[in-house]
Amino acid sequence: MPRGFLIALEGIDGAGKTTQAKLLVKWLKSNGVEAVYTSEPTESEIGQIIKRHLRNIRRRYSEEAIALLFTADRLYHIEKVITPALNKGKVVVTDRYVHSSIAYQTVTTGRRKWIEQINSIAPKPDLSILIDLPVNQAIKRIKTRRKHLYEKHRFLTKVRREYLRLVKNGQMTLVDGRGDRLTVNKRIVDRVYEKLINKNIIFRY
Repeated sequence: MPRGFLIALEGIDGAGKTTQAKLLVKWLKSNGVEAVYTSEPTESEIGQIIKRHLRNIRRRYSEEAIALLFTADRLYHIEKVITPALNKGKVVVTDRYVHSSIAYQTVTTGRRKWIEQINSIAPKPDLSILIDLPVNQAIKRIKTRRKHLYEKHRFLTKVRREYLRLVKNGQMTLVDGRGDRLTVNKRIVDRVYEKLINKNIIFRY
């Protein structure tokens, strides 16, 4: 059976990743493609530690420790969810993946090369999409949520800069995240459609 296809949707908090990942899976299934939605951090024990850390203003762990936990959680994700689905020929859509670590943990640790090194063990996504949204707009979307480190304006500005660097380096594909969710979904679908046609996973209308 041909290997499936791994799509990662990335972006700063408030960019709409979860909504768009689920809309993309819905579109894929409506076109006869076996698709799976998944996300990081996972629901594993490691993922739960990470989530508690992100919710807690008073951090219990160093940022280097959290970076390693993200990597460990990703390896669990790959082993238990992503690889089995890909081996069955499915399209996997993940809400955050390796480029989230590179963008976020580069900012939190200031150690880009080390972050890239510890994440190099993860298989590269077949398509990594940055849903790009200006920080001011992202902050407006998340203003009703509890504020913590990962939602500060200055911090998100730095993270967005790291994401845009990855786009410039050719590691990610940029999609404009401004507009209503269906407009953004259409932009994402257009990018995904051509990739899947080239892989004979989906056929032209």
